[in-house]
Amino acid sequence: MPEVLLNKLTKEFPALGGKPLRAVDELALQVRSGELMVLVGPSGCGKSTLLRMVAGLELPTSGDISFGGKSVINIPPSQRDVAMVFQNHALFPHLTAGENIQFGLKIRKLSVTDLAARFKEAVEMVGLGDCIHKMPRELSGGQRQRVALARALARRANILLLDEPLSHLDAPARVGMRHELLALHRHFGMTMIYVTHDQAEAMSMGQRIAVMESGRIRQVGQPLEVYQNPANTFVARFLGTPPMNLLRGKIEGNNLQIIFAPNIKDADGDVALGIRPEELRLLGGSGSGADTVCFTSIVDTVEQTGAESFIYATVGQQKLIVRLQGGSSFVQGQTIRLGCDVKAVKYFDARSGEARYAV
Repeated sequence: MPEVLLNKLTKEFPALGGKPLRAVDELALQVRSGELMVLVGPSGCGKSTLLRMVAGLELPTSGDISFGGKSVINIPPSQRDVAMVFQNHALFPHLTAGENIQFGLKIRKLSVTDLAARFKEAVEMVGLGDCIHKMPRELSGGQRQRVALARALARRANILLLDEPLSHLDAPARVGMRHELLALHRHFGMTMIYVTHDQAEAMSMGQRIAVMESGRIRQVGQPLEVYQNPANTFVARFLGTPPMNLLRGKIEGNNLQIIFAPNIKDADGDVALGIRPEELRLLGGSGSGADTVCFTSIVDTVEQTGAESFIYATVGQQKLIVRLQGGSSFVQGQTIRLGCDVKAVKYFDARSGEARYAV
């Protein structure tokens, strides 16, 4: 399966009476052969535009796209050996599910034997069953998604692009389809690029993830690596539910003492301390040891979800969230002592937002 390489890829759209909108900004990314790469980021960050350029549906303003070391910038979509699953399914309403799946195979003028074999394999892989004789309007959202996926798989393309394919499904259906997509990737071994704004999908599906913001990639890596060691405050806050706590502080003196304060200017010595909500723990009334960062906070609200509790609290004038296992009996206004292992604290430059590995 081919490697996909994006080199300084830029896409601008004209804007009425103003500066062109840059949806993708000199983006560079390597998707390894046979890899499942997930592009994750907020709506409007350029994920879908990037995917459409890889498919050939959008022409880049500048930069290059290569498959297996060969540039495909001047190759039309029909000759790129790419299959794509769209967010809105894009099924023909006047064709049955089975006819939708077969349509792409027929225009490629496959033999009757090959067409039947590919059709049968794709239908069985996605578990459509008797739905192939139904019209799209008679299918549930999950079934329509399976039809779109089967249509793409029947192509047997070397590269499969998926643009938020599960966004219209309810939560249980999304979880089930995620497992099925992972099984399909293992079975076919194709190079896959999956676009989503859902961080749970990104974390659970990607062999690597690329976190995007404003047309640029802010960090690439294995999901757990990116979650545990975010390269900047954007990634720190975007990945995680609830997000990482960022507490502003200032380093004073030779002992590098960190002083919490709410209104610190972005000077060279200022830092933001990043602490995941699950890393915080409740402390007793006594000391906690030199290897623990500890502070006192006031409870604002408590959310009970059954298996977990989320405590929203205030430290000085800064807000933080604590994630605890089980229920909680804390009430608004209660004073609690919190702490975490000093090794769990991440440091970011308050001015640039970039990670600092020493203070």
